[in-house]
Amino acid sequence: MKKSLTLIVLCCCFSVVTFSSNITTINQDDLRPKFRIGFNAPEIDHRQILLTIDENTCDGFDWGYDAEIFQIFNDDMYWLLDNTKYVIQATNCLAEEKEFALGIRTVNGGLITIGIDQIENPIEGYTLYLKDKVLNEIYNIEEEAYQVALEAGEYHSRFVIIFISTDLDEDDILVDTNTGNLIGTDTNYSENTKGNENDYYVNDNELLEINNGSDLKSNLIMYVANGYKTLTVKNTKQIKINNLILYNRLGQITQVWDNVNYLNNEQLNLQINAKKGVYIIQATTEKGNISKRILL
Repeated sequence: MKKSLTLIVLCCCFSVVTFSSNITTINQDDLRPKFRIGFNAPEIDHRQILLTIDENTCDGFDWGYDAEIFQIFNDDMYWLLDNTKYVIQATNCLAEEKEFALGIRTVNGGLITIGIDQIENPIEGYTLYLKDKVLNEIYNIEEEAYQVALEAGEYHSRFVIIFISTDLDEDDILVDTNTGNLIGTDTNYSENTKGNENDYYVNDNELLEINNGSDLKSNLIMYVANGYKTLTVKNTKQIKINNLILYNRLGQITQVWDNVNYLNNEQLNLQINAKKGVYIIQATTEKGNISKRILL
C-alpha cells in the first residue's frame, strides 16, 4: 500500500513538473509584442491591463484574444472597445494614427497613476505614450509613470494610448499650450519652391532646412487644433505668405496651399486633406521660411 501511494505521489509530481515546463516553453516561443499597463489609485491595490499585437486579430472584438473585465473596483482602469470594458485587448498592428481608448472609474476621486509594468518583445521604432485629451498633453510612460488627481466619476473619453515613432525626439512632440494641439519644434529643410508639385519632394536622407528668426517664429504661429483637420495660421503682423506646404514623414508633398498672397489676415483656417499621422507644415514668407511638426 505504501509503495502504491509513493508511486502515485511521484506520478503526480512528475505531471506537475511536466505541465510547468510546457508553460515555460510556450511563453518562450510567444514572440508577440505585449504591453502590460498598470494602474494605481486610493481604492485599488493594482490593476494591470494588457495590449497584445497579434496578426490574427483586428481592431474590433476578437474571440479568444480579447478578455472582458468582470469585476470593477471603486477605483479601476480598463480598455474600452465598442462600449465594452476589457482587461486584455489585441490588435493586428501599430500605427501612429491609432488610439487605444482607456476607461477610468473612481468613486471618491484622488491621485491615480498610470505606468508600464512590463513590455515583452517591444516593437522597434515605436514608443508608447499616454495622451490626456483634456490637458492636451502626451506622456512617455515607458520612462516615467503618469500621475493626475481626478474628481469622482467615470472617464471614458479623456485618456488614450498611442504609439509614436522613435524617429521623433521628445522636442519634436510638443503641445501648444494656447491651442491644446500637439506641435513640434522647428525643423530644417532644403527647399525647392519653384516648378510643379514634384519639385517639392524631399529625399529621405535630406533634412528640411529652414531660415527663421525669432521674430518670424513669434509672429507666425501654425497649429492644428486637437481633433480637427484644420490648419490654423496666426499671422499677427500680417506677414506676406507665398505658400504653405504639408509634408509627410518621408518628406513627400501631401498638400500645397499656393497663391496665398491674399491670405494675409491675422488668422487663416485651411482645410487639411490628409489621414492621421505626423506631418511637417512649412510656410514660405517674405521674411523667410518656417516649419512646424503637427500631429493629425
